[in-house]
Amino acid sequence: MKAAAIIQTENDSYKFKIKYSTLCDLQGLGVDLMTEKGNIALQSDPNQFRLVFWKGLEAGELKKFKKEDAFDIFDTIMEELGPDEFAKIIPKALAIKTVPEAAKK
Repeated sequence: MKAAAIIQTENDSYKFKIKYSTLCDLQGLGVDLMTEKGNIALQSDPNQFRLVFWKGLEAGELKKFKKEDAFDIFDTIMEELGPDEFAKIIPKALAIKTVPEAAKK
């Protein structure tokens, strides 16, 4: 089993993981991480970014969070890390075996 990615802030650390069931939960919330079009939409919609964090936090920490509480944590992460650093964590948190693009050709 792949370990969760760790998001470190000045005062806390959080486990963040995107499992297949997380992708399904996100799709139910209108967030598509499984297609290129969905990934492009993620970059332009900050609310989708927050939803990804909320569901990835729940999967990583193995407990439910109220949306408002997760969004408060996300605000702290955005203040300390910013969206570019958070975006780099998402692929590290993906707990689904994928085929590299080069191997698909």
